Amino acid sequence: MRLARHGSYATALLLTLGAVRLGAQTVRPSATQATTPGYRISGTMRDSAEGRKLAGAVVTILQVGGVGASLRTTTGNDGRFLFEGLSAGKYRLSARKRGLASRQYKEHEEFSAAIAVGPGRTAEDIQFSLPRGAVISGVVRDEANDPVRDTLVKLLRAGVSAGRSEAAEISQTTTNDEGRYHFAQLEPGEYLVSVKAEPWYANHRLPRWNKALDGGASEAGQVPETSVNADYAARDVTYAVMYFPNAASKAEATPIHVAWGESADADFNLQPVPAIHLSVRTAVGEPVNVMRHDGGFAERIEGRTLAEGSTIWYVGGLTPGQVTITFFPPGENAQRRSRVVELSGSAQLDERSLPPGVSMEGVVKMADHAALPERTEIILESTQANEVVASQAVGAGGTFRFQDGSLEPGTYKVGVYGANEAVVVGVSASEATVDGDKVTIGAERDVKLAVTIAQGTSHVNGVAMHDARPLEGIMMLLVPLDFGGPAGLYRRDESDSDGTFEFEGVVPGNYLGVGIEEGWDLGWGKAEVLGKYLARGTKVVVGKDGVSNVKVEVQ
Repeated sequence: MRLARHGSYATALLLTLGAVRLGAQTVRPSATQATTPGYRISGTMRDSAEGRKLAGAVVTILQVGGVGASLRTTTGNDGRFLFEGLSAGKYRLSARKRGLASRQYKEHEEFSAAIAVGPGRTAEDIQFSLPRGAVISGVVRDEANDPVRDTLVKLLRAGVSAGRSEAAEISQTTTNDEGRYHFAQLEPGEYLVSVKAEPWYANHRLPRWNKALDGGASEAGQVPETSVNADYAARDVTYAVMYFPNAASKAEATPIHVAWGESADADFNLQPVPAIHLSVRTAVGEPVNVMRHDGGFAERIEGRTLAEGSTIWYVGGLTPGQVTITFFPPGENAQRRSRVVELSGSAQLDERSLPPGVSMEGVVKMADHAALPERTEIILESTQANEVVASQAVGAGGTFRFQDGSLEPGTYKVGVYGANEAVVVGVSASEATVDGDKVTIGAERDVKLAVTIAQGTSHVNGVAMHDARPLEGIMMLLVPLDFGGPAGLYRRDESDSDGTFEFEGVVPGNYLGVGIEEGWDLGWGKAEVLGKYLARGTKVVVGKDGVSNVKVEVQ
């Protein structure tokens, strides 16, 4: 069962704890428990490392889909917990204890196994373990070996997430007055740590200058020459992004491996580098922002004009690498324009000299040929920056058009917004390359798209089976028969204590139901990995009314 439809474990836990504070009851074992009406959930809490019974652990349940408050109890010296008098249904079970990692029962990524009680469904003697989380900490120091406060520190988890191998950011923090940072309650695995700081003495502002005395430089799109003294040059520096240990990029970083309860140190010594300056002359003086992409740090910096009335916008404090310059033309309906520039040193650019952008237009249709939902929008998400860079409302006849020259060559994920439960199920293009729901545009200036969307309003539920018995905690997949199609068609869930699962928001079509016992660390996003499981998958034909009681054999 998914912990939160559009969230993470942390979100679900906060909601659970919030419910506890608002109106939780404390449920303790009773001498009359045998005659108490309703159903029971009972079990033992243990330390996962040593297997010892845990006293004083707070255990919480919250009925799935229910409107009641969460129920809470504390384990005794024998580690036992008991909830009784429960109505039939499914319950989320979570636990926490100081010094140990808070967990949902059989938690995997954003999923967990709910506990089912009711006629023929018992939940007695559940074995629930809490691990001691791993810790990664360190100190950030500058070139004088002094601590650097307020350093932004990011933690990335290297491994399989949603079936694909990647190093994804999972947390961030800042250093304290002693330059220290601390990440606690981590799961076992490999992690990358990166830092980005600014020297406390840095000054990236150009010395003041007089427009009347600059020889017309502002009108020519040039930053005027100024007398820069040695003191200014010494302070016009910055720190580049650094990965542990002292690596300039994610590819060069050394992963830090930790197991349950282990601690690892990752210290940094930052060295200043000369800052890069960028000045951009715009056509009509529209504002400019610069997004710099430093090793995964996407930081947006607002430009400033060099003088009142000037059409030159200036950004300082940059490091070598790729930046995205975004222009914001005046007008209520004007669309922003972006250009990607590789900087090796300070640069002076004129908007008119930059390569023209790409124009894109297309048409959207429903897969079942029904009328498009009102207020449908097509969105483009940059796969590099992981952010929506353009959106356009769909007009009459399903047509849309992004402003001429508004797009930068690159790869975009095509999505849909505003159409209830709709996902992109097909993309074709001229003058561009398509891979599923992603489109890559190059130097061609006029791209045409044909986008097919469908509404995922159906549900599929069933049971994960092995040797005629249901299994809990199994990774369940609903894979379109056209394996390798758009990612929006795939669905995933975890089987609950009674083996049941449910896929929500399914687009009608033909699928294979697949259950994989050791699937949580499997790179199922690759065809060569998942392909060998599909032959034994269960065919599922989904109509608008959904499908119930599908039995999927666990592999």
